[in-house]
Amino acid sequence: MECGFSIISYYSQSPDWVKAVWVLSAPAFTLGMTAVILWYRVAMRRLDRSAVSSTLDSVS
Repeated sequence: MECGFSIISYYSQSPDWVKAVWVLSAPAFTLGMTAVILWYRVAMRRLDRSAVSSTLDSVS
């Protein structure tokens, strides 16, 4: 018994814009997640530095 849907035949028969979305979606997701993670790490580092500097200012 054979399934009526084949992902390879769907890809080969799809228009070029669908193929472009198909190919670019994984790298775009990876770049987006990397940007979010890097932004978060930079924001946490800035927050940590500002907390340390405000603690040092209050001690002086």
